[in-house]
Amino acid sequence: MIKEITIIWINDKNNEKRFKHMTEMLDKFFPDNPKIHVDAIYIKPKYHGVTVAQSVALQQGLLTGKPFIVLEDDVNFNESFDMNVLRRVLELKPKVLYLGISTWGEIRNVSMKDKYLIEDEKVLFRHGAHGKIVDDDLIRIKSMFGAHAILYVSMKYVLKTLRICYASLMMDKPHDVLLPVLQRKYQVLGLRFPMFYQDRRIGGQENETNLRLV
Repeated sequence: MIKEITIIWINDKNNEKRFKHMTEMLDKFFPDNPKIHVDAIYIKPKYHGVTVAQSVALQQGLLTGKPFIVLEDDVNFNESFDMNVLRRVLELKPKVLYLGISTWGEIRNVSMKDKYLIEDEKVLFRHGAHGKIVDDDLIRIKSMFGAHAILYVSMKYVLKTLRICYASLMMDKPHDVLLPVLQRKYQVLGLRFPMFYQDRRIGGQENETNLRLV
């Protein structure tokens, strides 16, 4: 089933460093998966370009009619990730699964020194993301910004996310800061040990995304 998942990756092909990184990573770790490249879009302010490119990726995913992953081009694959975890989670038939998580969310926990805190099955992150422990592999996300690595299973959820993208353009905001609207309404799951993180070597926020919730 994993090999049937389409991987849609957003990238400016003129950015040779990131293009080379993404093609090599996907060929190495996902050689048999169908792949779709979506061109980065440059609109001022920059976050509108990100939103529009994400919406194009989501529409491409809808056309497949099957589960798909959307990746931004600053991600890297965590080679310690156990693919059996993903197989187990897919059997649960989630609407959506965050393959990459982040410390960023709606309310910054300024008093926190550590990246995250787990207490009474709740997870609090230092930059405002929060969720709840589900089991050894999963958290339920209640508030988290970022969309660098997401697996979409439910096409209805994809449509809801597209509406968020369109709303963010009208509100002049990055689309990911509105995603908690869906996270509070639906069971949005994330991996406690993410498959992907944003790699600092290519400009990603690795310090806030290369996490392991133990």
